[in-house]
Amino acid sequence: MTNLLDSLNSLKEQISKIEETSITKSEEIKEETKVVDNKSILEANLAELKEIQKNKIQINVGGRLYTFSLQTLKSTVGENIFQSGEKLIFYDGSPDLFGYVSDLIRNLNIQKPADYIHKLNIRFNEDETIIKSMINEIFLKPDEEIWPRLKIVREVIAVQIVNENPIEGNNNANVNNYNNRNAAYNYNY
Repeated sequence: MTNLLDSLNSLKEQISKIEETSITKSEEIKEETKVVDNKSILEANLAELKEIQKNKIQINVGGRLYTFSLQTLKSTVGENIFQSGEKLIFYDGSPDLFGYVSDLIRNLNIQKPADYIHKLNIRFNEDETIIKSMINEIFLKPDEEIWPRLKIVREVIAVQIVNENPIEGNNNANVNNYNNRNAAYNYNY
């Protein structure tokens, strides 16, 4: 009987130790647990959005507005004339071709690797001259900071419409198109 009582007392002691350990662990878990407050997260995000809105820069190019954050303009490789902090800037240029410069400002930034080459795909040779002129006007050191990291690719699409009658004795439409030079070509310079 004493053995049974001794075993029972030993079991009670082990249960007490387990209870104490679990209470201690429970208290540690409570201390480590952080309450997530969605309201404070939303307020922080809203404050960040307000800061971005406050630092919004609009560039009027030929009546078309291009909008950038000051952070985007400052993270672009190379200093440019739009980093002054003015909220509304007028730039006298082609609104359609300024889209290429906008693409350059947004994508050629300091976070890209140093060997990154940005490609501008343009359609017409005349556009290349105007875009180069705009880049040289807008960026303060284009020869050092922009041109080494930029490649302008011209897409030339040529289509010649020819007589729709097939060449006699040849029923292969692809050969007919090739022989009649009725095809489209893309050239990258």
